[in-house]
This record gives sequence, structure tokens and C-alpha cells, in this order.
Amino acid sequence: MNMPRSFSVRKHTNRVFLAIILVFGAASLVYSGLMSFYSVKSSLSDFSVSMQDYMAALSSGLRAESSFNQTIAASDPNFALLSTSGASEASRLPSLYNLRQIIYYHDSTYCVNMFSDSKKDEVYYFPTLFPSENLQSYRAAYHSIGREAHEDSAVLGRWFHEKVADDDYLILQNKKGRLSLCTLFSLQKYTSQHPIPSPSDNSVVSIFSSDRLITSKAALESCNVGLMDLHNSAGGTHMSICSGSLVISYYLEEYQTGIGVVTPLSEFLPLVSERFLLSAVFLTLTVLMFVSFYTISNRMLLLPIVEIYDFSREIEKTHDYSISKPSRIKEVQKTQEALVSLAKTISELETVRRAEEEEKSHVLLQYYQLQTKSHFFINCLKSLYGMLENRQTDKMKLMIIAFSNHLRYLFHDNISTVPLSRELQEIEDYYQILSLDSEKIFLLDVDAGEGLEDCPVPPLIIQSFLENSFKYNDGKKNMVIFSVKISTVKENGAAYMCIHMQDNGRGYPKDVLDAINRRVKYSFEEGHVGISNLKYRLSILYKDDYSFAFYNLPSGGACSIISIPLPRP
Repeated sequence: MNMPRSFSVRKHTNRVFLAIILVFGAASLVYSGLMSFYSVKSSLSDFSVSMQDYMAALSSGLRAESSFNQTIAASDPNFALLSTSGASEASRLPSLYNLRQIIYYHDSTYCVNMFSDSKKDEVYYFPTLFPSENLQSYRAAYHSIGREAHEDSAVLGRWFHEKVADDDYLILQNKKGRLSLCTLFSLQKYTSQHPIPSPSDNSVVSIFSSDRLITSKAALESCNVGLMDLHNSAGGTHMSICSGSLVISYYLEEYQTGIGVVTPLSEFLPLVSERFLLSAVFLTLTVLMFVSFYTISNRMLLLPIVEIYDFSREIEKTHDYSISKPSRIKEVQKTQEALVSLAKTISELETVRRAEEEEKSHVLLQYYQLQTKSHFFINCLKSLYGMLENRQTDKMKLMIIAFSNHLRYLFHDNISTVPLSRELQEIEDYYQILSLDSEKIFLLDVDAGEGLEDCPVPPLIIQSFLENSFKYNDGKKNMVIFSVKISTVKENGAAYMCIHMQDNGRGYPKDVLDAINRRVKYSFEEGHVGISNLKYRLSILYKDDYSFAFYNLPSGGACSIISIPLPRP
């Protein structure tokens, strides 16, 4: 009779154990490689976000200077008077003083505006960009720029680069009659006050134009990186590897200005080596863990583990914190007691956690509900003072009543919701404050459906939209109408209150629409505070059971729709 071939359980266990170690080692190496890749990618992603924010800030600054230059040259009455030849010198002096004051209060430590008179060969500016030495060179350069702005070949209405003494400037020129206005933006001063971000301390940062390198030319040459390697970013962002370095460049086509950051690839090695070192430590610990597990298994401790596992599952399913079937093994009995104690502790901690979560939600509601802009209150007090000086007693009384009602509403007991009728009364008071404090033709039209007066709504759910409509629509040519329509809608068998708000103004800017149409997480940002805080409060009160939509009407005007659940009968 043939006997079955015998085999060694220990031998097979050793083989399985060795196979597991090998597989786990290979997986650790693959994991380390992937983590190294994603670490470098994450680092570059963070840097890219920082650079995009930096370029956006630089572009915004240049755009603001362009707007100031064009506004002064096109519509400032002082500039217009000085640009004519018919006015007397005595009548020109006040305008000259006023224009210089406007420019003085606008200029910054990295940008100056100067205007020159072609008839008198005079240049007016404030030397805020001059260094403590080499003053004569800067004065001569400024006068030269002022004279060249009146020549037929002068570049007007767009930015261009020019070397002024020891600095490189971005220059924008406009002229009217005998007067020209030049905006000089110092790139060196700007970048010294607003350092350009870089992924490493050894990165080379360079500013370049369409035809030359402005800064760090020698450092780039030592890295074998030239202007063409940076200028591939024309129209956007460019990333490439050149001569063992990572080249990332950003270019602003409108201003003919770009920023390049060159980082040696060796700077990323610490990220890679760190991941592989952690992987080696982790693999070593894992091997030790497997060895320990293998040893314990060989000592027949599997049975107690199974008992403990079954007992844990029983607690998890029944939530019965008692030992109905104690184990015969003393160590397991102690483990069961510890598990029961731990389960009780976890239950208590969960209760505490829920209480803390509710408290946190309450605190957040208080914060978002009470977060206001202090300048509003200051403006109201100034308006009251002005009415007092003008002896507008009746108007002042109305203002005080409306303002006191508004304050009482803001600083009530911070409850989560108020009746709709009370919210609408607050809107009327707030409308009175806005109307009494302005000469705008601004109308408020409210239409609330029947039976909704006592329905609960979050406080100040309409105020921010009313304020924005009033604030961002001047009402000089047409009256501004802000309409509120409140109705009941049904969706998936549930009833919702739909608050539809719109005006006939200019509508939301695109960037604002993109920002306020996103779901938000808790934060303490300052942009779009009113609308953002409202969305935070809606999220706390209704979780995901609410909706909002913000868009612009085809005929013009901003439209905002908010739906919140109505109480179930």
C-alpha cells in the first residue's frame, strides 16, 4: 500500500514566510519610488500655486497702475487743464498742486508716476525710487524719459522695458496736449519687497523680458540656461529640464515680463532619499513583526487570539459591555476585561466627541453670525454726525431707529434661526439705513408667499445680497431695484423655501461667481465674507440639505437663489 508522501509543515511555513518577506520588500521599493515621485510632484505643485499667486499679484499691481495712469491722462480735470496752452500760469498753479498731491498719495516704494510739460521742459515726480547714491544719474534719466515721451516715436498706451540708471523699469506712457504722464515700475524694488518664491534655497530666480535677461544673468549662464530656455513660457507657464536643472518660467504677455526659476535636480534628491530611508526602516520593522508573529504562532497562541477576536466582534455587534462567557485562559480573561473597559471608554469618548462637535457648531454659528465689517458702523455714525450738523432732525431720528433695530437684530441671543417675518423686518431696517445714507435711487421690492411668515430661516440670509446690490451699483443713470421673492417648492417629496433675489445692476464679476458658486469648508477668510459666512451657516444648520445658485441675468443684473428645507408638519 502506497503511503502518502509526507511533508514538513515548518518547512512550508518557512517558505511562505520567506515569500511574504520578498513580496513585501518588492512592494516597499515600488511604494518608495511612487512616494518619492509624488513627494517631488507635491513640492512642485505647491511651488506652482505659490508662483501663480505671485504672478497674479504682480499682474494685479501692474493693472492697477495702468488704470491709474489712463484715468489721470483721460479724465482728471487737473491734468486736462495743465495739458492746454491757453491757461495762465496763475490758474495752472492750483491744478499743478492738486495733480502732484494725487500722484504723491498714490505712488508706492516701487512705482512712481511723473508728468512732464513739453512747453516748459519741466518734469514733476517724487524721487521715492532714488537710492542714496547716484542721484544725478536718476534725475538725468527721468528728465530724458519725460522729453522722449513727447516725441512722435514715443511708445504710448502699453508697457515697455527700459534701463534707468542702475535699475530696470517697466514704463507706461500716455500724453494729452502739452502734458505726458509716465508710470515707472521698478522690478528690482518690487521683487525685493515681495520675494519671488522658489522650491529650494539654491534655486536661481531671474526676471526677463522678451529680448533680454534682466537679473541673474551670470548665475543662469553657470547653469547653461539662456533666455530661449525661459522664454518658451510665452503665453503661460513652461517647465523643462535643461543641463541637469529644472527650469520653470512664467510669462505675462501683456507686460512683456517673465519670471524664471532654475533648480538643480540634485536639490530634489533629499526628498527621494528620505522616502527610501523611511521605506527601509518600515521594511525592517515589518520583517521583525513577521518574525515575532511567526514565533508566536509556533508557540500555539493562535487559539487565544481567535477567542479575543470573537469576543471583540460580539461587543461590536451587541454593545453589551459584560463578559457572558469568560475564557478559561487567565490571560484572555484579563484581555476580555480590558476590552470591555476600552469599549466603555470609547463609548464615553464618543458621547463627549458628539457634545464637543455640537458645541463647535454652535460656536461657529456665533462667529459667522456676528462677523461684521466695522467700517459699516463707523459710516453710520459719521452719517448721523453729518445729519446733526445739517440739522436734519427728522432724517436723523429715522436713521437712529433703523440703526438701533439693526444692532438689536445683530446682537440678539445668537439663536440658529428666526421667523421669516422678523428677517424681513430687519431687511426693511437695513434698507432704511442704506437709503438714508445715500442719494442713490434704490428700491426694495419684497414678495413673500402666504403662510411663510413664521417659518424659520437663518438670520441675515438676505442682507449680504441687499448690501452688495447697493454697494456695487451706482444708480447714477438708472434706479437700482432689488427684488426678493419667497415661495415654496417641492423636491423629492420634501418642501423647501426658495428665496429668489435679483437686481437690475451690473451683475457679478466672473471671478466672484466662480468663488461663491463653490461648496465651502470651514475657514476664516476675508474675501466675500457675507456670502461665505452665510454658506458656512447653511452647511452647519442643514448639512447637505440645502442648495444655492448665483448667476447673471441675460438682461443684466445679479441673481441669487437659496433653497432651505421647511419644517415637516
